[in-house]
Amino acid sequence: MKPIILSLMGVAAMSVLVSQKDKTSVNSTNFYVLDSNKHTICSVYVSPIGQVNISSQKQQLAYLSRSKDSLGILMGFKLRVGNNNYLFNQAAHLPPYTDKLYDSEFAFGDDVIKKVSYYDKSKTSMRSKAASREMSVMEVESVAAPSSESTVEHREYLATKDVASTKASPGVVTAGLWSDLENWEKYFTTYPNTHSFWGLDFNKKRFSVEILNPDKTPAIGVTLILKKASGESIWQTQTDNRGFAELWSGIFSSDKIDEKESYQLFEKRAENFRLLGKLKETGYARNTFFLSTAKISPKKVDICFTVDATGSMGDEISYLKEDMMYIIQSLQKASPCTEIRVGSVFYRDKGDEYVTRKFDFSPYAENALMFIGDQGAGGGGDFPEAVEEGLRVSNEELNWSNEAVSKINFLILDAPPHANEQVKIQEQIRIAAMRGIKIIPITASGIDASTEILMKQMAIATNGEYLYITDHSGVGGGHLKPTGVKENVDLLTNQMIKVLKKFCLTADCDPDQQPNNPQQDPNYVNFGNKDVIIQCYPNPATEFLDFEGNNVINEISIRAFNGQEILNVKPLDKKYRLKLPPVKPGIYAVSVAINQRYYTTKIVIQPSNGQARMD
Repeated sequence: MKPIILSLMGVAAMSVLVSQKDKTSVNSTNFYVLDSNKHTICSVYVSPIGQVNISSQKQQLAYLSRSKDSLGILMGFKLRVGNNNYLFNQAAHLPPYTDKLYDSEFAFGDDVIKKVSYYDKSKTSMRSKAASREMSVMEVESVAAPSSESTVEHREYLATKDVASTKASPGVVTAGLWSDLENWEKYFTTYPNTHSFWGLDFNKKRFSVEILNPDKTPAIGVTLILKKASGESIWQTQTDNRGFAELWSGIFSSDKIDEKESYQLFEKRAENFRLLGKLKETGYARNTFFLSTAKISPKKVDICFTVDATGSMGDEISYLKEDMMYIIQSLQKASPCTEIRVGSVFYRDKGDEYVTRKFDFSPYAENALMFIGDQGAGGGGDFPEAVEEGLRVSNEELNWSNEAVSKINFLILDAPPHANEQVKIQEQIRIAAMRGIKIIPITASGIDASTEILMKQMAIATNGEYLYITDHSGVGGGHLKPTGVKENVDLLTNQMIKVLKKFCLTADCDPDQQPNNPQQDPNYVNFGNKDVIIQCYPNPATEFLDFEGNNVINEISIRAFNGQEILNVKPLDKKYRLKLPPVKPGIYAVSVAINQRYYTTKIVIQPSNGQARMD
């Protein structure tokens, strides 16, 4: 959605991102900004990542409140001169590390999270569990027990050494990668010539085409329509970065096929249709057609992560939090000409805390990462989940580009849709193909044979590929041995990068030019409470991270999602500039100790041009 500009009482102008979370309209009275005298400045909307942009003529103490008065104050923050972005994180109070049980609460808006943590000596790790709902990134999970004898210099050295050792292989999850479209004969021999449980049959009519410009370069983003000779439209899709497209007739159980039917291929531009030629079922072959006038190549890539967020998906969600930024930056480096936008949808099941949560496409990957960092696994209980609803939201509610080099939807799951949602699943496959969205399933432990077939068929219908997590890394539960594939196992991170490079790179892009990676104004991250004010900036951070508080800061600790502490310092001052070691780009948990109480938040760290990158 576009920013809305508000001007209230002549005091401040706010450019605010608007969120409609869980299909519920955000009320402008949800939150208020109060001045130092605790008088209302204005009401604010909050984005899915808690971001608000405020323009102020003077620096002053301000408060974020649930009401127009001081009774609803959540936290104080420093309002700075000029136009700045602010992130408001829920307050977290963590006592020092201990081997005793302790309780603490997190409060933000109307949400109160009860947290119970304990230190398990036998596993030398800090574990967390929620009494009422799943943990968020605010709650540090799998935290290694720190040594009280370690010095700042020693910890910095160890962090650099440990992280540097992972340069060649970020992540440890392994996966196989398979394309049924490129192994069509094997698909025929693997699956019978009947409709599967999900009402899909690809042993019917396949029309594989290549569309070229007059100069023989790939025509990217061309809308194609397959029609019967009678004029009835059968299938619609778009060409990819190679000029390739797959069109189908009769793949759904409700379709009626006339074996003698003839077909025609049309190009659609605006509301105009141009006949490209007659089509016959191609099977393995690919028909080539030339456009009469060149199609201007688009320069955008849209990448969505649609994730099953039920209780069994904790490992996969943690993986995504750790390695998403690395994956996106690898593509930015390989394809510097394109603007890469990232969005995400998390889904559970009907009757859970929520069915879907979404973050619309943004050219700032760190914003999507912050959204993903706030998500956790929970709910579920039965085997099937609301896959059809997750696809519906990603296909229909996210702002996909009308024309793009590539539109990728990574569907990460370990359970099938409900069996009675067959028609909805078929409809979402058709919509994805029509919009040129490639569905790239990533299946985790727990899927059965029928789910595997459905995921492979989703990839086939949308001209995508199939990824499946394997047992080779020893991470997670047992995984289904894939059917009808020749195993090609690598790190999941590497496989996802291979998919993105295959479907997003273009020949006219010079890989040596500077990446088209727009930099947003950094955020001032505010956390603490109404009495303890802590502000750290910039977010995203590169070489330095500055901290300011209204009390003496006793300790600052930064940890990766795997629990590894990368930095620990004891400033003993109200202001402190922290020099960051070279780390893998991603989201990190920050813990600040003030008066023997711990407050946590999250920040994104990404290398600057001058820093060594972990790739």
